Amino acid sequence: MLAELLVVLASLTIVTALLVPALATGRGKARSIRCCNNLGQVGPAFAAYAGDHNGRIMQRYYGFNCQGVEIGYDELLNPYVAGGAAPTNFAKWFTCPAQKQIDYPHVPGYGMNWYYDNVNRLATPRGNLTILLAETRGPQNTGSHRADRNSNFPGELDSQRHGGRANYLFFDGHVQTAAWDETIRPADWWGADQSAFQTNRPPPF
Repeated sequence: MLAELLVVLASLTIVTALLVPALATGRGKARSIRCCNNLGQVGPAFAAYAGDHNGRIMQRYYGFNCQGVEIGYDELLNPYVAGGAAPTNFAKWFTCPAQKQIDYPHVPGYGMNWYYDNVNRLATPRGNLTILLAETRGPQNTGSHRADRNSNFPGELDSQRHGGRANYLFFDGHVQTAAWDETIRPADWWGADQSAFQTNRPPPF
């Protein structure tokens, strides 16, 4: 009887050892899918915002307005995301499920490609090959409004959330998972600095 029990326990140990990595992989894939879904919701919001502002998108971050409200691209997109979801739900769209540290609404988990602040969305060349949003680590790994192709602070990219890869939203609205190296070669998906920065001029809402 004891021998049979030991055999059963040994079998369960082996099965558990085999299942745990598979379950972890499955959870990781599920988080990556939810992250892609987030970006897929934010993409049309950028298009809707641009439609209401003569084709132009906002800049990544403005600071605090005259009412003491911190304004970033995410606050300006809130009315357009998921049909105007309740404010308590906004963190769902602007943070990745795989983030280990979250400081939203202070900083989102996705940063705008800072080369394209205040640009005309439709006039952006190669929209299908130019990154609009990227997953960011930022200070204390909580994220950043800014995504920087050079991975320098404060726009440091997070290329490790999804098994050494990250999710990216492009100007044409599609979402793609890629390793960091794939974003810079053979084609550079970050584009060129448009020098359209207008910092410290937050909207007055």
